[in-house]
Amino acid sequence: MTHAKKQTCLVLLISLFSVAAFAAPTRIVSMNLCADEMVLALADREHIQSVSWFVANPDMSWSAEQAAGIPVNHGLAEEIIPLTPDLVVTGRFSNPATKDVLRRLGIPVFEISLATDLGSISRQIRSVAQVLQQEERGEGLVSAMQERFAQLGSGEPYAHLSAVVYEPNGYVAGVGSLAHEVIQVAGLRNLAVDLELVNYGQFPLELLIVNRPDVLIMNRLNDAAPSLAHAVLDHPALTKAFGAKEIVSIPSQAWACGSPKLLDAVAELRRAADLILASRTGLE
Repeated sequence: MTHAKKQTCLVLLISLFSVAAFAAPTRIVSMNLCADEMVLALADREHIQSVSWFVANPDMSWSAEQAAGIPVNHGLAEEIIPLTPDLVVTGRFSNPATKDVLRRLGIPVFEISLATDLGSISRQIRSVAQVLQQEERGEGLVSAMQERFAQLGSGEPYAHLSAVVYEPNGYVAGVGSLAHEVIQVAGLRNLAVDLELVNYGQFPLELLIVNRPDVLIMNRLNDAAPSLAHAVLDHPALTKAFGAKEIVSIPSQAWACGSPKLLDAVAELRRAADLILASRTGLE
């Protein structure tokens, strides 16, 4: 083979390798709830081989209906490997043993970052869109979120109102959580910040009532089985301390993952704040 022919073959091989290396994934597996929601929002459905079992639960995910009919996995390597994926999208806390096995087998694994505010949600959307080669869809999603945020306007009228998210087992959401971002973007003051709680911390019912926020955001599950963890949310002391307008039910899906749906929770919280302000000024 002549030198010229060798060069031609080399160029051809490099070109073929480049096309293969940058080909859009068509056999995508997701093994994390937040990854599921991003993949479902950005990828073509026919290219999604499997999603995690979490996303099929409407009490945990906004995308349960959209995920219907797609095979689910439980984050196990023996479930994922037979699907011969060309991309597996995971989260930081997804099964580390599975991620290690997949990488050892040469299966591309993309780990999404944690979202804690609107800015990081936009970055997360763009990063997933890039690895899926769906940048246009990603930018469309980010633009829609920014437009919705602009439509919501300023939260200045609610700045003197305090709020807190009260969850099963008496946990409240502080700085570093998406629940805190909902309260902050809505324009209210997070009581958990006043109490110097970071991320999620346990807060006794008695102290909650003593420090009484203007808005109590409850995290109840629909048709949840009785449990000690949820019993605190139904404690009669709460209904005695707070009026019906002061207790707002926002599902945990609102801040389980970084999503444009976060702004739906902001809008709901502002509606509740409007009712409270109207009742206090006699304008209702």
